[in-house]
Amino acid sequence: MVEETVMDAAQVDVYVGVHKGLRHLLGRFSFEAGTTDWTDAAAVARLAAQWQVVTRLLDTHHHHEEKHIHPVLAEVSPGAHRRFEADHDAQQAVLADLAAHFDRLASGGVSAARKAQIGLEFYRGFSQFYADYLPHLHREEVEAERALHALCTAEDLGAMVGGLIASIPPDEMMLWIDCMAPAMNPRECADLLGQMKAGAPPEAFDAMADRARRAVGPSNWARLEALMAAPVV
Repeated sequence: MVEETVMDAAQVDVYVGVHKGLRHLLGRFSFEAGTTDWTDAAAVARLAAQWQVVTRLLDTHHHHEEKHIHPVLAEVSPGAHRRFEADHDAQQAVLADLAAHFDRLASGGVSAARKAQIGLEFYRGFSQFYADYLPHLHREEVEAERALHALCTAEDLGAMVGGLIASIPPDEMMLWIDCMAPAMNPRECADLLGQMKAGAPPEAFDAMADRARRAVGPSNWARLEALMAAPVV
């Protein structure tokens, strides 16, 4: 008797890679904000560049989930997506408040002592946002993931994730690689790169692979290359 090989839906984890990347991104920014000298214009400018990446990726992450994942979630578990979208709306409002606060640091006519105070309050506000965001990620990984796996096949989930990845423009994808590649274990990262390779032109994948190599470092990259070259069992 020959056993039929059936792909298990449990093999497709919808949230693990991107959520590991977001935890890494937010944790790193929290550390940088805590160590920034708010009276040093160059240091604030460096943090501002990182802040732009944080806000862009959080905004696009919410958009990707609502466009690609939530319609599927709504089909298998009616109304389940609404709690997560309400979370997104509240999170975007807090991010807008934080952005306005950060902008005050770049405005003229503010004394050094006042900038130090404003910077500390920004750090505290962001730390609260970060703390509140982690349970949201956990709920998606437990509640939404469970609902998707209950009624979707691996092929359905793979197509959903593949469509999401394919929708990301190249410049944004580079930013995702920067935060996700160092946060994932080697197998997860190799699988992600394999998905990218399958859906991207060779020259585009080469650029993404080079970005991942720089993000993880030479020794980890050697491990990733070996995993990507190994036959799928």
